[in-house]
Amino acid sequence: MKFNLTCLLALVSLSLFGQVKEINPFFADPEKIEQEDLRISLPKATSMGKHYYTEEWQAGNIKLKNGKLLRGYFIRYELVRNQIEIIVGREIRVISGDRIEFFEWYNTKVFQSVKFLNKSAYKFDQEVTPGFFEILVEGDAILLKRTLVTSLRGSTSPTLVANTKASSIEKFELFYLVIDGIAEEMQGNKKKKLDLFGSKSEVITSYVRENKLRLSDEDQLIKVAEYYNTL
Repeated sequence: MKFNLTCLLALVSLSLFGQVKEINPFFADPEKIEQEDLRISLPKATSMGKHYYTEEWQAGNIKLKNGKLLRGYFIRYELVRNQIEIIVGREIRVISGDRIEFFEWYNTKVFQSVKFLNKSAYKFDQEVTPGFFEILVEGDAILLKRTLVTSLRGSTSPTLVANTKASSIEKFELFYLVIDGIAEEMQGNKKKKLDLFGSKSEVITSYVRENKLRLSDEDQLIKVAEYYNTL
């Protein structure tokens, strides 16, 4: 495994550190980062994960619960283990999700930042498993997306999924609406989803009907949440 990680880092170095800094505001000069402290405090990755939010390494920031901000590192999020893999110098280290307040990276394809908050940032109407929620819309109504994985045999058991081949895994997404400090999953039929908008549900229902929007579509759901925030 050491040989495999060494080869991987060689390839990563060639592809990542050759990026144009100007197009990514999260990029920081590796020579200016306090790498020695992180080598001591973060464990090495003894094996690589299998199931990532995205396979690509992203230049981003990590805010730890102890208040420390790690800026400009190349990172990626492993879904099953709920951990961040981070490149420190020429080594891959890992940070357990329970140590992280939030992380973010800059998507150079669409030129915008993507932010993920720990589930501990919100109160949920039902119990949810540990992990991170991507912020799609902010305002009086906050729209969140949770990306999870399941085996084709229908199991979401972390132990089983972690040991399942990537070809036998499917990703799926859940959306949550946060209003008045409570996060509720947008599930069920259209009426149940619209009811989550509370006192403004009738106005939102009319908006959805007039614009023929589907609440099962992420982009259209974003439009609905953004419209709510204009009311």
